[in-house]
Amino acid sequence: MPIVNRNVNKAAGSTMIGVDTGGTFTDSIVIDAKGKSYIGKALSTPPHFAEGVINSLRAAAKQSGQPLRKILEDCVRFNHGSTAATNAIVTWRGAKTGLITTRGHKGVMAIQRAYGRVVGLSDDEVKHILATEKPRPIVPRHLIAEVTERIDFQGDVIVPLNEEEVRSAIEHYKKEGIEAVAVCLLWSFMNAAHEKRIKEIIHEIAPAMLVTLSSDLVPVLGEFERMSSTLVNAFLSVTVGQYYGSLARALAEEGLSARPLIVQSSGGVLPIEDASERAIHSIGSGPVAGLIGAQALGALLGYDNVICTDVGGTTFDVGLVLDGKAQMAMEPAVEHYPLAIPMVEVTSIGAGGGSICWVDDHKIMHVGPESAGANPGPACYDCGGSEPTVTDANLILGYLDPDYFLGGAMTLNRDKAFAAVEQKLARPLKIDVLEAAAGVYDIINANMANAIRILTVQRGHDAREMVLFAYGGAGPIHAAAYGAELEVPLTVVPSAASIFSAFGATRMDILHKYEVSRKLAFPLDSKEVNEIFADLEKKARADLQKDGVPTSLQQLHREVEMRFTLQVHEVSVPVPSKTLTRADLEKLGRDFVQIYERIYGKGTALPHAGMEAMLFRVDGIGKISKPTIKRQALVSSGAKTAIKGSRNVYFRRSAVAKNGDKGGAGKFVSTPVFDGLLLKPGNKITGPAIVDYPTTTIVVPPGRSARMDEYMNILLT
Repeated sequence: MPIVNRNVNKAAGSTMIGVDTGGTFTDSIVIDAKGKSYIGKALSTPPHFAEGVINSLRAAAKQSGQPLRKILEDCVRFNHGSTAATNAIVTWRGAKTGLITTRGHKGVMAIQRAYGRVVGLSDDEVKHILATEKPRPIVPRHLIAEVTERIDFQGDVIVPLNEEEVRSAIEHYKKEGIEAVAVCLLWSFMNAAHEKRIKEIIHEIAPAMLVTLSSDLVPVLGEFERMSSTLVNAFLSVTVGQYYGSLARALAEEGLSARPLIVQSSGGVLPIEDASERAIHSIGSGPVAGLIGAQALGALLGYDNVICTDVGGTTFDVGLVLDGKAQMAMEPAVEHYPLAIPMVEVTSIGAGGGSICWVDDHKIMHVGPESAGANPGPACYDCGGSEPTVTDANLILGYLDPDYFLGGAMTLNRDKAFAAVEQKLARPLKIDVLEAAAGVYDIINANMANAIRILTVQRGHDAREMVLFAYGGAGPIHAAAYGAELEVPLTVVPSAASIFSAFGATRMDILHKYEVSRKLAFPLDSKEVNEIFADLEKKARADLQKDGVPTSLQQLHREVEMRFTLQVHEVSVPVPSKTLTRADLEKLGRDFVQIYERIYGKGTALPHAGMEAMLFRVDGIGKISKPTIKRQALVSSGAKTAIKGSRNVYFRRSAVAKNGDKGGAGKFVSTPVFDGLLLKPGNKITGPAIVDYPTTTIVVPPGRSARMDEYMNILLT
């Protein structure tokens, strides 16, 4: 994998690039030295996603009027959010994997601590326990190798490693065509010697096999979760590594001089070769980039509590920013496999522009979760798709201009959309096509609102006291509707809404996370705690130095996961970065009680039950420059000069009714269409209205108003 420049803070030019590969579209944003941005959007190209990345960059280069090679040669930073890891695990296109574990522990993944079949399910899904199944095994039982060894809970070697058994297992794996090996031994996070020796033996016998050690990846307590994470990483390592390798080569051939950085689910970026080794951290990286972008934009606009919604071609992604911080997942999982890694929480449902609409045997209409994707895509793409999708419905309802999709680069076929909706929805339900399309719009908006309620109302957060950010190519079409269901007072459509995850990628710093499990009861011993943090920080500084981050731009943040005695869930408590005294650790206990009650309510803490520190964490952050978001002067002139015409748009009658009349289904309304590129900060629009941008459309229903702020965002009130 050619890396032209290992130092992330040193490059030939000043251009910054962010790229996000989604299930349907690949988005890019190019920001030059003057802060001018150019965006590109192209269809994703599975399984060869690198092609879609280059096509998207070419679209951005065309908008800028410069050759792509010039842009890439001038690039100082290239950050990429990818679906490669997510797609590999969802479609089961990973490596043929083997597992080496301690003798007597072959059944860990089969037993799954008795809860594996419900990992990652919602409360409603868990209620239907008889309908649940165990996850598909990554490693079949005959490829799980047990080796004689034993390390105890204090890290002492009780039984030496039997190296002959290891060699025999690897020879067997060679015959079986194993590509990647997961190594997860009992208590290896207390003493990694045996796992490291196994890796050495594998490299001696089969140097082409990729190896994931649990002691390197997830040195934490919890045998099932640790083994699950190690297996998922090994399974993904070949597929993800091949993609990142092909991407690096393609970018280098096109002239990229900067070192590519890959968005991680933890909320930072890692150099591309490090990301290849830790493929599990790329799961969900695209939506996470959107949340980090929302966190940055929220801070700029003064909004600490934000509901982040991303409507792409395949999924609807939801996350929260509370008190200015993107929220982390309590129990992250993928495909029923628990992941013992820090992940920004993003909840996804199959509800995007490409979501397929269908009617079941009971004559009930559904939207998703299956998607038409980029190929063949919605029927209106005229690329062979025949299933009706949300995009087809939006075209029929007049929300989309068939001649201005992707700024006119792609023409939508309304007749194909009409035929698909008529044949697959309207006829089975014995309703007209218009009512079927309106039903699709209502259902998907309700699904989106319900997904938001799970993260807000069900967790004690009042959506009416928060701000809604709507982005993704299809987000602004639906935001006013699902925002109204939640009674959100303000919806913000960012200026870079259609490629917001790509924008978010440009706001991220290098981030390494280091964790180790140590169960220590209060009162804590300051010497022991200081030694634990010193060891983690030593690793952090070494990796940041390797990444080319100068000492002046390195930051280290500490946390401890704590719980009350006999509880099973921990709470993160920040720890000051200094030599800790007894008084500091006493304050740590008081901070834990305060944070616990802030989360679970006043009086819920039980300090008299005893407290335990369970996990110690250090974040190694490499600060890197970010593009400036320029503030524009507000104007007093009206928005009429931005009107480019009008078209008939369908709105539910309740939205257009007068005198309290809410009867009837709805009707088409002659609606002014504004060119979003001609709007100026301070311009106000009263609904009904449509605001067209080259890569997205904003629907402003009757009774709503929109205003462009000084950062070119559209505010719906």
